[in-house]
Amino acid sequence: MRKLLARPVWIGALLLWAMFALAVTSLSGEGPTFDEQGFLVRGLAYLRGPANGGTRTIIVGHPIGLNALNAALLVNDSTIKLPSDDPSWQETSFHLPAELFLWGRGNDVARTMFLARVPTIWLGALLAAVVGRWAGQMAGGWRLGRAAANGAGLLALALAALDANILAHTRLVTTDLGLAAGAALAGYTLWRFLRRPSWPATIVAGVGLGLLQNTKFTALLFVPLFGVVILLALWARRRAMDRLLLLQTFLVYPAVALLALWATSGFQVGPLRAPLPVVGLLGGAAVPLADHFEQLLAIGNRMQVGAPSFLLGRYSDTGWWYYFPVAFALKTPLPTLLLLGFALFRIAISILRRRDHFRGMAFDLAALLIPAGGYFAIALTTDINLGYRHLLAVLPFLFVLIGVVVTQAAAESARREPARMGRNRVAVAAVVAVVWLALATVWVYPHFIAFFNLLAGGPNNGWRALVDSNIDWGQDLGRLKTWMDEHGVVRVWLSYFGEGRPEYYGIAYDGLASFPPRLMNPAARPFYPHDPAPGWYAISATTLQGVHFDDHDQFRFFRERPADDKVGYSIFLYHVAQRGEPVDLLLAGTQMDSL
Repeated sequence: MRKLLARPVWIGALLLWAMFALAVTSLSGEGPTFDEQGFLVRGLAYLRGPANGGTRTIIVGHPIGLNALNAALLVNDSTIKLPSDDPSWQETSFHLPAELFLWGRGNDVARTMFLARVPTIWLGALLAAVVGRWAGQMAGGWRLGRAAANGAGLLALALAALDANILAHTRLVTTDLGLAAGAALAGYTLWRFLRRPSWPATIVAGVGLGLLQNTKFTALLFVPLFGVVILLALWARRRAMDRLLLLQTFLVYPAVALLALWATSGFQVGPLRAPLPVVGLLGGAAVPLADHFEQLLAIGNRMQVGAPSFLLGRYSDTGWWYYFPVAFALKTPLPTLLLLGFALFRIAISILRRRDHFRGMAFDLAALLIPAGGYFAIALTTDINLGYRHLLAVLPFLFVLIGVVVTQAAAESARREPARMGRNRVAVAAVVAVVWLALATVWVYPHFIAFFNLLAGGPNNGWRALVDSNIDWGQDLGRLKTWMDEHGVVRVWLSYFGEGRPEYYGIAYDGLASFPPRLMNPAARPFYPHDPAPGWYAISATTLQGVHFDDHDQFRFFRERPADDKVGYSIFLYHVAQRGEPVDLLLAGTQMDSL
């Protein structure tokens, strides 16, 4: 074990390579999910600019940073066309331009999405690398020895690289993984600056904060949380504090962050088409980051509208305070949960029993627990309960926490029992946890979005507790066509949750109630919910639970019976056998579901 820990670079590289391989190879068959097409068309239109058929008027309610990054490999590809000839291209809504771009202009969807997702995979690798580096350096500051510090870094890196939830969103053109990577980078660089203040560390920390703010607007929540960390650090060194440190902390650090945000937004200056609430007089004036502020206003307006959500058989438009604790308990891998519980228990014991011993580690732990705990606590207050993905930004801090605390426990155990490393129970338990995590991730491959731990009954039963992006984000529509071809099924009744187009994949279907509601003519509803017609039914997990329907029990007939098969855990297949001879029925305008 000590020989292995003496070569952390090779092990770390192997873990990052495994993460990259799992992400890239699992993309085959992974269709576009909700949000991806809107983010991608906005980013590509922004980078190409009006001179090359682009536009900068599309509003999606997010900063440009990640959207532009995902579109970076597509900018100079002449085969990928934007719908610049459509009147909607001059409007602010992203919905129709996004649909035309991905499905209505002959673009190769699989190739386009692959090239767009590759930059997010790079971000995922960056997140894991930062987590490993941070844990190793923090453990080194605790004077645990080089081998223990290496072990802390490798443990944290493994938890990040092999986490199915991280892998799920590492492969998507969305903002959740980017926010997590930005939070890890900003938290790490701030910690380094506060540990050893210097001008280079100040600038790097400011750049980290600026990059974080260009990922997602919920990144603003980290500003006050980092502020608390800063105040604690200054209080701890109050006797050695000088004017230079105050200048670096309260002037240079935020100034560099703003400059970095502006730089990564292309130093954009423009008019505000709508006045900001606080400075309304600036409406129409040219200001830096005008597009950024307009997107911020858009997300503020959207957050005032509730979103239908589902939890443990219940429905709500305003959510539940305990939604995210339940999601965290059911979707976080069990080995990670167990290690986190051990780490938190150990911290509590250290506070209660060994205050002097704990004091030297207090700031490091605060730099991890305050951002993670504060962000999680704020999540409890939101009305938007759409998925575990909104907790991804918490995970990097927890991985580092686990890495350093578990390693410290292993080091103390080794000092008490100076035997071989292989007999160290804590170290052995950590290795077993990593192996367990790896096996769980490989087992669910390539369906990482649908990951649930054993507390939820695994991905096969997770839909009973949580749906939407927790298991079903529209990703398996292409795989449905593969299933139909393999099983000789020519046509299905289809209820789909997602932005994909069945016609693009060559799926012959009769449309049922779906979300968005585009597959069925509302004036012709042939589905009889109490005794469905014979045939194969393909129903997404979210529509099966009826989350977006006025009648949540629309598909109760199927929900109460086991599925005959599944496609990627998100599309349920049911076969209804024919009974008797078919007859013609004249209903004179009456719909089947109203009988």
